[in-house]
Amino acid sequence: AGPLINWTADVSLDPGTNTVTITAGDGISTTIVTVTVIYDPVAPLVKITGPTTADDYATGLGTISLAGTTSDARGVTEVTWSNSLGGSGTALGTTTWSVASIPLFDGPQLITITAEDEAGNLTTDTLLVTYDVTLPDVQIMSPSVSATAYSFSSTVDISGIANDNILLGSITWSNAATGDSGTATGTTFWSATSIPLNPGANLITVIATDTSGNLKADTITVYYDTQAPGVVISGPTSLPTFRTNSATLVISGTASDDIGVSQVTWSNV
Repeated sequence: AGPLINWTADVSLDPGTNTVTITAGDGISTTIVTVTVIYDPVAPLVKITGPTTADDYATGLGTISLAGTTSDARGVTEVTWSNSLGGSGTALGTTTWSVASIPLFDGPQLITITAEDEAGNLTTDTLLVTYDVTLPDVQIMSPSVSATAYSFSSTVDISGIANDNILLGSITWSNAATGDSGTATGTTFWSATSIPLNPGANLITVIATDTSGNLKADTITVYYDTQAPGVVISGPTSLPTFRTNSATLVISGTASDDIGVSQVTWSNV
């Protein structure tokens, strides 16, 4: 065997498949080596599509599931994830991928999805996730700020206020007596009109939901009173007429109602 000769060569490559042939000879024999090189300068594409395609997302759950897609001219070999506050792992699948349960920490955190192709090119997509453990607040202000109210109509209008540390999603209402429900107009200042009532007690529940899915409720019982009260004069007589020689008269009696009597008044025609 003759002496070894070390050699190097700078070979220009075009994107795609390149066939490189190396020939060595000593004047007597020739050796040919052919090498196929795939030059891939283009990074893959990766996109988060679930649970949202937006850049940020809020949740009241302690974990989040992500899903998405990738594409590459030569093929994606691996999709991984990492949380800026801690934790990392490998997604299931490549062209379409998913991560079942990424642990979350209180507050905002950046989830990064990284796709790698056969040539080692990397590309990322990110989602800013806020783990929101704070419940919204909601208060019924009308028809009463107390726990009960009364109506002489078959419907009632209610309104109130609500707030949240991040963002309110919706305000909904339901009447346990009728089974009716609906969505109020507005969020921070909300209202619901013409809620149907049944005679008697109607428990109306208002629920505020924030964009993280956290819930808070307030309730009011509205009494729809369809019965007039009863009143009886019992003193100084229960008869319809009475004669007296006094310039003043003391009268007394009883009053009743299915819900409650709020006032008894008198007048002299």
